[in-house]
Amino acid sequence: MKVDFSLKFLQHGGLLFLCDLFQSVIKSSLEKDIIKTKMVTVLLRVLSALFMVSKNPPFKDAATPQILDILVKETLAVYQSYIKSVFEQQSSPVSGDTRQLKKETNIMSFSLQFLNKAIQYNHKQVETFFSFPNIQTIIRTALIDIEVRII
Repeated sequence: MKVDFSLKFLQHGGLLFLCDLFQSVIKSSLEKDIIKTKMVTVLLRVLSALFMVSKNPPFKDAATPQILDILVKETLAVYQSYIKSVFEQQSSPVSGDTRQLKKETNIMSFSLQFLNKAIQYNHKQVETFFSFPNIQTIIRTALIDIEVRII
């Protein structure tokens, strides 16, 4: 059932739709908008799940290098925003209109899951990953400077 739906979704332009949707979302201030945070989390989860049909022609047709490049960059922007927000929350007091993102690790988990699957599917995405602005700082902050547990 999931495979059939995924294939039909891809055949009808679903991946391009998700790509356009992902590009339209403002990635900053995730801590101030629970709906945006949940929507981006679901979007990343769906994108990751679509890789279950990556060997089928509809996926290969839809997942062009350009589409994957956009999705990887957008995912890195989400990851960067999340890391930056958590770091700032740990460095200063949190105001009343701000949610603690430290405990909301799904967005981080699904970002990493999608990046892993995209790079495995198309090894050229490693270049996109390492050419992303400030990637070394993002990785350092994620690994050393913040306290987040991914389950």
